[in-house]
Amino acid sequence: MRYNLLFGQSITVYSIIFMISRFIKCHEICTKPELGKYRKVIFENDSYEYSHNYYYSQLIRLNQSPPASNDRFEKVNFDEPVVPAFLIKFYGNDVKRLHIDLFGTIRMYKEGLVGGIDNFLKVFSLRYLEISNGKEFLAIRLTYHKRGNGESFTFKVTSLIYPNGKIAFYYDEVGKEFQEDDVVSWFTGAMKCDENGANKWAKVEIPKKWIQSGTLVEHEVLGDCSKHNSINTCEDTKTPDKTCIWCEKSDICTASNDKDNHEFKINGCQVETVSNVNVKSEATQINQRETTTGITEPDLTNELTKITESTESHLSSSIVDASIEPTLTNHRVTTTGITEPDLTHELTETTQTTKSHLNKTTGTTENREERESKSSLYIVIPLVVVFFVVCIGLAICLWLYRKKKCNPWLTEKFDRLLSSC
Repeated sequence: MRYNLLFGQSITVYSIIFMISRFIKCHEICTKPELGKYRKVIFENDSYEYSHNYYYSQLIRLNQSPPASNDRFEKVNFDEPVVPAFLIKFYGNDVKRLHIDLFGTIRMYKEGLVGGIDNFLKVFSLRYLEISNGKEFLAIRLTYHKRGNGESFTFKVTSLIYPNGKIAFYYDEVGKEFQEDDVVSWFTGAMKCDENGANKWAKVEIPKKWIQSGTLVEHEVLGDCSKHNSINTCEDTKTPDKTCIWCEKSDICTASNDKDNHEFKINGCQVETVSNVNVKSEATQINQRETTTGITEPDLTNELTKITESTESHLSSSIVDASIEPTLTNHRVTTTGITEPDLTHELTETTQTTKSHLNKTTGTTENREERESKSSLYIVIPLVVVFFVVCIGLAICLWLYRKKKCNPWLTEKFDRLLSSC
């Protein structure tokens, strides 16, 4: 009994150790460190871009409104600890506090450092820090002023962190005088891969060409959506807390948990149809028709005469029977002689003839239906009468048969009646 207890305890201990080790090594980046810089563009054009990075998706859109314009910001000092009003999830780690250094780097801590956000200028400049710490999001706004050679430049960026793990950047007042190499904009996160504390780092960077005034960059946690490789498995994984959509343009499954850009992702993932080509073709045809109406009758007569002459020449040198030639020629020449009043008169007569034909057809149909109805009555009514007569006769015979058994005198009379018949 004692041996069994010790054996059961050892199994429990080994199971706990195994589960902990599996949990620690659950990140794919632990075995594939090259995924730390993974980036794949899903769809894009001149005004937006959507891509996948390790652990996060990235949606970039130009000419957007400030996401935190109505919130109250308070000026704070650099290197002061910031405790968020909600629990921040960053690369799956719980963030308890933040520090913002003089360069503008936002460092995130659990017990130790788990990652950071870098949005700053490399060149020397004055810096101002403002924070809006609410329950819906934590907004950190950094303003940079560069002065030199009698000129003053401004660079302003707001970093927003949401309770669901979403991270957003908004760029404002980005001077055109800044060079792309002057700006740094990315965030990095650490993932623990073993019990010794060794970490693998992942990085999401914003392409320099998109950093301009009015640009909004939103990062959303992908979860396990990107692991599905078919539309059925992708859409079947929907839960109250997670929504996966299939992107037809790249044949990839992506997450869409943000209501603000859900429809944008769905529209961006759809493959463009050829309906626009049909619209253009229709417009071209309309223009051609409108241009044709400008041809006058003399011009049309000349063109038809030329066509007739070329047709006669072609028919005379071909194997085709020449008996068809007079018909084609007469038809084309006659067509040119039709005037607008004659055409209107012909159309009026055709319309009246069509109406008369329709009235006759309608009357004929009604008469046919009436005759068929009467003939049906002639058949049904006699059948019903015969049916009732037969039923009455059977009832009388049954009644007489029963009376025959009960009354001998009536039986004798009935036999005589039958013998006389």
